[in-house]
Amino acid sequence: MSAAPPSVADKYTLEPLRSRGADSLACEDIDGLKRITLVEFEIHRGGAFDESVVFKATDVFAARSEGPDRRIPPGGLLRTARFELEFANDEIVRELTIALPDKAVFQPDCDGRLIKIWLRREGFVVTDASIQPTALGTAA
Repeated sequence: MSAAPPSVADKYTLEPLRSRGADSLACEDIDGLKRITLVEFEIHRGGAFDESVVFKATDVFAARSEGPDRRIPPGGLLRTARFELEFANDEIVRELTIALPDKAVFQPDCDGRLIKIWLRREGFVVTDASIQPTALGTAA
C-alpha cells in the first residue's frame, strides 16, 4: 500500500461506519491484516441529560443484521468505536479504539503501520482540517 500513515496530529471520524457499514471494515487486500470486527460503538445524543448509548456485541454488524434495524442509528455523534483486529502472522486478537476527535489507541506490540494504512484508506482519518464532526455526527 502506498498510503501515508497518519501523523500525530490526525483527527478521526467514525462516519464510515454509518455511511458504509461493514464495508468500511474491508482489509483483505492489506498484506498482513486478516480481519477487522466492530465490537462496540457509542452514540452521544446529548440533550438535557447528556444521553449516550453504547452498542456492544462480538460482531456488531452481524448482530444488527439479525434485527429490524440493520444500520447504525442516524442522529447523534458517533463518539467512540472499539474494533478487534486479526493479523495474518499472529494468533492473538488485538484491539483498536478510536475516540473522537484525535485518539486511535492500539497495543504497541501489533503492526500499527497496517492499522494506520487501513484507517486512512477507509476514511477514518479526516484529511481536511476544516471538516469537523458536528453534534449530529456529520461533516460541517
